[in-house]
Amino acid sequence: MNEEQEEFKKLRSLKEKGVLTDKEFELEKQKLFEAHKDDDSKPTYLSFSDKDFLMYMHLSCIIGVFFPVIGFLVPYVIWKNNQEHEETNKHGVVLFNWCASFFIYALSSVFTCIILFELGLFLIVLVTSSFIGFCVYGGIQANMGVLYHYPFTFTFIEGDKN
Repeated sequence: MNEEQEEFKKLRSLKEKGVLTDKEFELEKQKLFEAHKDDDSKPTYLSFSDKDFLMYMHLSCIIGVFFPVIGFLVPYVIWKNNQEHEETNKHGVVLFNWCASFFIYALSSVFTCIILFELGLFLIVLVTSSFIGFCVYGGIQANMGVLYHYPFTFTFIEGDKN
């Protein structure tokens, strides 16, 4: 148990013994939680819900494998609607560049498939599986509070290098 929980147990014990009134208990409980509100036990990078949001933003790109336009638009719309947040903006730039690069790689693979079927088919499978794998890894990294820069990405929009 952490220190805050131990102190709360002591307060509750004092209330149950009659040492503290209900009003005193509530006042002390409020002081206790206020004192621990700004301690170092909080995440230092992003709150849990922000990390989840960024992870889902990365994972939403996978929709693009099955529905190319939607897979590109979903992260783009999420990014543009939350662009005022610094972290969302950074991830949005990276994802935009990654999705646009995937589109180019996929298009090149399809054209190669038309000319050289076996090679093109191999490239389609390689590009698609790489895209899915990198999106999952990028989502995991985002959930850990890390901005993942996708490999083999063309830079269409310059973003913060952090």
